[in-house]
Amino acid sequence: MSIGNVKVHCCGLEENGHCLAVEYNNETVILDGGLSIVLYETLIKEAQRASYDHTQGKIFSDPTRVLAHAPILRNVNLKTVKAFCLSHEHSDHVDAVPFIYRELQKEGIDPPVSSTKPAIDGLKYKFATYRLKSLPKFYSVEDPSELPKRYRAREPRYPSLFKAKIGSFTVMWIPAEHSTLNAYSLAVLLPKKGDSRRMVFYSGDFKLDQKEGRPPMHTIRELGEEHETLLICETIGVKSSGMTGVEDLMTEKLEEYLTNLDKRLILVAIRSTEVPRIHAFEEIATKLGRRIGLIGTYMTKAYEAMRKSFPGILRGDYRIFVMSKKNVKGGVQWLGDLQPKDYKKYLLLAEARMWQTYTTDFHQIMKTAAPLPQDEKHKACMPTDEEVAKTGKLEIGRDDIVIFSTTDPYTEKMRICKMHVERHVKASKALFYPDLHISGHGQICDYRIMMEALKPKVVIPFHREKADRDLLQTYVLDYLEPKPQFFNPQTNGTTFEWTT
Repeated sequence: MSIGNVKVHCCGLEENGHCLAVEYNNETVILDGGLSIVLYETLIKEAQRASYDHTQGKIFSDPTRVLAHAPILRNVNLKTVKAFCLSHEHSDHVDAVPFIYRELQKEGIDPPVSSTKPAIDGLKYKFATYRLKSLPKFYSVEDPSELPKRYRAREPRYPSLFKAKIGSFTVMWIPAEHSTLNAYSLAVLLPKKGDSRRMVFYSGDFKLDQKEGRPPMHTIRELGEEHETLLICETIGVKSSGMTGVEDLMTEKLEEYLTNLDKRLILVAIRSTEVPRIHAFEEIATKLGRRIGLIGTYMTKAYEAMRKSFPGILRGDYRIFVMSKKNVKGGVQWLGDLQPKDYKKYLLLAEARMWQTYTTDFHQIMKTAAPLPQDEKHKACMPTDEEVAKTGKLEIGRDDIVIFSTTDPYTEKMRICKMHVERHVKASKALFYPDLHISGHGQICDYRIMMEALKPKVVIPFHREKADRDLLQTYVLDYLEPKPQFFNPQTNGTTFEWTT
């Protein structure tokens, strides 16, 4: 590599989980480290060397074997890695960190992890789950006082931002708007080269919220004016014209739908990491005189972790309902024992993880409550006798409401799943609200505003499939003057060298 050139390793792309590495002058920082649930489960199946824990009934695969099947570190020189810098806690941005850290340790490297408190709490749990006893040093961006002196950057012009000095890089965390309360874009400032000041700006998952002034566009504009910028940009909303709405719009619609509506059961399909959305449902539940009912282990653990991370935000009265009768313990009730006469006491939240799979708790509930006709077309959606016995059965009918508050489908598999979900609800005769969702991702106008502020020299897209990423150039970059160079990685592991 030529002296002064920068390499961007696009380790994880599309929906496989997001991981990028910025290398300069024999030093590397890793920006996010994600594996998607789907890819992760595939890798687990391929890596069959596992130990079985009979006390917990879990399979713990060897992380090294799992990582060997992923191209996530293909071109990265592990010995040069100085730190992990993570944008937010969602699994497709952090789930590979324990595996990558294990590989770095083999090289004698022990890099710190800087991120949000929810991300750090989640990672500590993942390290314990995979029996990785050696933990990295964690530094919270919400508490700069934790950062040791050797990592403290001197950037007095931006006193409100979390900054870290990592090798010759200065990394800045810039608040972004997303479907969680703590999300950031990352600005990686490179050492000055003559009169040239350069920056790699990683958008993370973002949208613009002009009402709240997030992200702080004045800071982004100043950074763009002072630096030659390589922008790594997400593209989830690249097909959507206009600008993404704010969460307040969804909250207003929720109150309009539910206030003064005397319904028996309110069942909500939602992702367990949607903190602002869950907060809105907590508030409406209080107004309706109901408790939040958390359905399933995944929803409960995520909710309680978020409640710990965001004290004062999630604080409603809640009760836990488990999907399996054998998991009933103190203070926990089996969903099958919930009687119709008690439905009005709760607003029930069930994990949905978008429209993506038939195995989430919400889909299991709908399959048993409103089974579809016994024919080939609906075969994938039919519950087995074992599923019915395990899940119990909610009685969903005309006196009930089903709300789907998660993102619209953007793959064929998700569209088919959505179609079956709507058929289940139709079979139940319940009132259905399928549109109670505001995306956590930007749309075309969000991208244009961000890029006009940054004036990037190079743009690299990282979300969605390659054909969709190409649309970023068509819908956004062609409107910019001067037009930036556009590099769309072909595969996971592709490296781009930025020569200036």
